[in-house]
Amino acid sequence: VIILALASLAKGEADGSTTCHSTLTIPGTFHGNNPAGTLADGGFDVLVDGQVMSLTDVNILSAGTHSITVRQIGGTFMGLYMWGSTDSALSVSNDGSVKGGKSWSAGGGNVSCGNGSSGLTHTGIESKTQSAGILTMPPSGSIEVQVQPMTSFTSGSTFYWSSLTFEVEAANVTPAPTR
Repeated sequence: VIILALASLAKGEADGSTTCHSTLTIPGTFHGNNPAGTLADGGFDVLVDGQVMSLTDVNILSAGTHSITVRQIGGTFMGLYMWGSTDSALSVSNDGSVKGGKSWSAGGGNVSCGNGSSGLTHTGIESKTQSAGILTMPPSGSIEVQVQPMTSFTSGSTFYWSSLTFEVEAANVTPAPTR
């Protein structure tokens, strides 16, 4: 019952998401619907540094910053929301297609992400083929990024959802020589 109540709090406006959804509220009910399917079902890819990522397997990346792009193949989308499982997982890029990080303004109010999360959202509902932000990997460990693009923005919106896992590649450790 609590999860259903939280899911109804996930809201968006033409200028972005008005909540920083936690993992409990995604995918959840959004604009009156449940997800139409996975990102693959909607013809979406997630790219990191220009490379297509797996939507189902763990993706291995180096520590540090990377570009993260959501694109639709052969179509367009209007809205986007991404949630990251650390304070610094997601931040804005210079292309202006998203806003967010730890906080942003949308729907006439201010939005803040709770401890241990960050988010990115659309800046407008014009048709687009891709939107990009910054993904920051910690020195070690893994993060989760949930991706939710919308192909229509009305009551009963159509959107897709997938959760991706990114893990920091293990450092090559050369064993000390033995005597």
